[in-house]
Amino acid sequence: MANAIREIQQEYDSKMDTIKGELETYYNVKVQEFKTNSTRQNMEVVHVKEENKRIKDMLSDVRNKLNDLDAQYASLKARYDSMLDEYEMAKREWDQERDRLERNNSELHAQLESCLAEMQSIMDTKLSLELEIAAYRKLLEGEESRVGLRSAVESIMSSDSMHMSGGGGGGGGMEMSRTGASFTAHIGGGSSSDSSMISATAYLPVEASQSMMKGEMSAKTTFQRSAKGNVSICEIDPQSKFIKLENTGRKDENLNGYKIMRKVDGGKEFAYTFHNFTLKPGATIKVCSHKEGKFGDLECDHTSWGSGMNVVTTLLNEKDEERASHNQRTVYSA
Repeated sequence: MANAIREIQQEYDSKMDTIKGELETYYNVKVQEFKTNSTRQNMEVVHVKEENKRIKDMLSDVRNKLNDLDAQYASLKARYDSMLDEYEMAKREWDQERDRLERNNSELHAQLESCLAEMQSIMDTKLSLELEIAAYRKLLEGEESRVGLRSAVESIMSSDSMHMSGGGGGGGGMEMSRTGASFTAHIGGGSSSDSSMISATAYLPVEASQSMMKGEMSAKTTFQRSAKGNVSICEIDPQSKFIKLENTGRKDENLNGYKIMRKVDGGKEFAYTFHNFTLKPGATIKVCSHKEGKFGDLECDHTSWGSGMNVVTTLLNEKDEERASHNQRTVYSA
């Protein structure tokens, strides 16, 4: 019995030792694992703390930068508000200045229109006077030559009075008596709206070899002007020294390649071609005969533009299309 109990005791102790060893081994492994995990966790905690500190530093820097940006924004906003106020003030001043300039421009345009109208009236008067002078000159030349007029003079002297009248184009007439010569020149033609009437009376005595006789001669000169654009032939010198062109428009007119053609009595022709020339708005230019031009005028190669009974002056463009014309027709009668 005692042996049995001893054997049981030994077997029990052996099993307890085995179980105890296994438990010690198991717990040692577990403790080692806990120690390893604890070390790793400590390292992770240190890393997290360092990362947290770095993030806090970054946050502090960002906040500082945000404060700086807020200050810059406030400064820029203040500048923007100031510049906006200046812009509004400048805009108001500019609007006022623009209104003032527009008023001045309107006044200047009105003055320009008045000056142009006055200049046109002066030019018409000048042309009328030149026509009158030309007519007187023709009368004087006719009286001095007295070619073919003796029979007319004798018939005039044999009658107490003689009345002659003539019209052309619905606008001109002539009246003569034995005491003098009267003529009327009418300017107009085509679709042109401006025309002028010139009337004059001249008393020109003629001496015969044995007795005093009085001779009479009448001359009627008709002018027709037309233009298909802003450039027109506004004046031709009665002595054929120049031809004047005028730009009645409000923009530059390029006359490069344009030609002035003048045909006298259906025969001789005179021509001038423009090269690289621009006529300003409201400006005029004279194309003078050779050595007759002044500073600023153009000069052609002809000594004269020619004169005659029937003179046609035209302005042609570079395509030889007529842009303006000036027709002069003179009729003499005794």
